[in-house]
Amino acid sequence: MIEVLANATLEIRDRDFAALGEVTILQGGSIEAANGISLGSSKVLYGNGLVAGRFSGASGSTIEADGSLIMGETSPNGFSHFGEMRVGSTTISLMDSNQAVLGAGSLTTLAGGTLDAESYSAGVLVDFGASVLGTGTIMAPNDPFRFTTLNGSVNGQDWDFPIYLGGFVKGVGTFDYVIFTGTHSPGFSPTLSYVGNFGYGPNATAIMEIGGTTPGSEFDKIVSSGSIRFDGTLSVDLINGFMPSIGQIFDLYDGNLSGEFDILDLPALSTGLAWDTSNLYSMGQLGIVAIPEPTTLGLLAAASTLMLRRRSK
Repeated sequence: MIEVLANATLEIRDRDFAALGEVTILQGGSIEAANGISLGSSKVLYGNGLVAGRFSGASGSTIEADGSLIMGETSPNGFSHFGEMRVGSTTISLMDSNQAVLGAGSLTTLAGGTLDAESYSAGVLVDFGASVLGTGTIMAPNDPFRFTTLNGSVNGQDWDFPIYLGGFVKGVGTFDYVIFTGTHSPGFSPTLSYVGNFGYGPNATAIMEIGGTTPGSEFDKIVSSGSIRFDGTLSVDLINGFMPSIGQIFDLYDGNLSGEFDILDLPALSTGLAWDTSNLYSMGQLGIVAIPEPTTLGLLAAASTLMLRRRSK
């Protein structure tokens, strides 16, 4: 059965989730169901418009947009999908008062379009076993209290056609040809992350946590099998009461490194110590060095300069 809604509203009053038929085509119309909407395995939802109500898509189901499509409900569990979602070159907006869920086994593809988990939801969960592929943009709130969780995989095509990943992103997933445009804070505590090619946009922030000297368990480290492009801001957070000491080195990034951060936001150290950033852009390392004490020769030179300035007045 094929259901077509052309600029019309179908209101479904059901005591449980309302199940859509074999093929449902929206042509600017809307489906509204107070108790939720389900898309079963092998069922297809195609078109553009509004699907309003808690939405659940089963494994094997397909959502395909040919124009702007808004789905879900701004309530807990407002959107969850375990099938295939084809965003294409348009926009699919997800509604959920928490994270919209791309569940295990789900596949989301972009062809220049936008997956919007910002306008109507508090971010998105790309769960373990979920994949996002193609090129385009993922929008989400750049807010540590409404963060996006990346535990699955997000893979762009190449550097010319990447996926721009916005929002406050955490998680232990993988990514390749991704450019972060919001905030990237790997893991949920210090983590060792193995990924592909990625970069930071000019307005992005990379948050790296340091709480000891062991990579992965005590400080964040990202190992890229390809290239890492630096830009934006690097913000280092000291955690668990840890205070670095002289001679310690923190290898934060491994890979083919290029570019530079515009801003280095580094925490204060103990008296007499300073951050050594000389190897950051060549080896991905931050070190701890002593602040040189003024030498006797240096003090005499400074005094002589001061006397000459006074005589010249």
